[in-house]
Amino acid sequence: MGRLIGGVIRDLNVMTRRGLCRHGVSRLDAGSKDLSVDRVDWIVLVSLDEACRVRVRDRALELGRLDSVMIDGRDEGAAFIETSGALICVALTLEAGLG
Repeated sequence: MGRLIGGVIRDLNVMTRRGLCRHGVSRLDAGSKDLSVDRVDWIVLVSLDEACRVRVRDRALELGRLDSVMIDGRDEGAAFIETSGALICVALTLEAGLG
């Protein structure tokens, strides 16, 4: 059995069905970000920190480690996100003609 030198890791896999949906995954560090969601259908934010304060547009949320929130880009357009901790950002887009 192997051992990781840096300790335990957590793996996040995102799978989408080819021809139906596509995705992108990025990391957002603490601070403020303008996310353009006019070209994506949904964004899922996953907290990497124990206590993470997230503000999406005019809504303030408290996320614990590995908690998530979903933003519907179809209804809400661009999102301004402020966060006190690190987040994983998963953008999901339906292929043309399916939305």
